[in-house]
Order: sequence, then C-alpha cells, then structure tokens
Amino acid sequence: MEETIRPLPYFSKREKQIIELSAEGLSDSEISEEMSIAVRTVENLRQNVLEKTNYENIIQLINECKKQSVI
Repeated sequence: MEETIRPLPYFSKREKQIIELSAEGLSDSEISEEMSIAVRTVENLRQNVLEKTNYENIIQLINECKKQSVI
C-alpha cells in the first residue's frame, strides 16, 4: 500500500522554530526561554500550526515534517 504524502503549508519563521524545538523535546517553558516569548505564545503558535495542517498533535506533525525534510 502506497503512503500518500500530505503537502505541508508554508510555516513562518516562528512556527518552524516551534516545530523544531518541539522535535528536540523541549517543553513549552524551555521553548519560551529559548525564543524569549511567553509560554502562552508558544502554546498559541503550536495550536496555529496544528490547525493549519489538520494534525491532531505535534508528534504527527513533527514526523511529517521530517519525512518531507522541513526540519
């Protein structure tokens, strides 16, 4: 059975950074410190990328980003 590639949308610099740091295993508070933004902003950015891509969780999105060499 052939796997269908789901095209990913354009990610802003901050959205991509959230995905990359999440893939490294950083918590929301660690990402917040790394990016010098509020934890709530991290949560909002993560929710935005999930809504943009229709993935249920960040792990699914990270896996697809790796498959498509986005990160």
